[in-house]
Amino acid sequence: FLRQYLQGFEEGFIYVASGARKVAADGSRCVANARAICVRPYDPSTRRGVVCISWWSKNYQKWIEAYRRPDSVLHRYPVHIFNFTINSDCPDIEPGVE
Repeated sequence: FLRQYLQGFEEGFIYVASGARKVAADGSRCVANARAICVRPYDPSTRRGVVCISWWSKNYQKWIEAYRRPDSVLHRYPVHIFNFTINSDCPDIEPGVE
């Protein structure tokens, strides 16, 4: 998903699903609505924009690689908060996760 987020930061907005999933006439599930969320970096002159991005991942290697690029869009945001997922050794909780 990182590539999609980086593209969204470049464009200034990210689409997110909102609302519950609806069931279509054929029985399949589809996303109810999508909204564009503004993610422009904070501008002190207008006092508007994003100051902090909160990330959640099991592995930040791709993020680190993106941040190391001098021209990375990530440098436009002054604060990044990192949350980590720690998995149990029990395969019943998350089968297939190593």
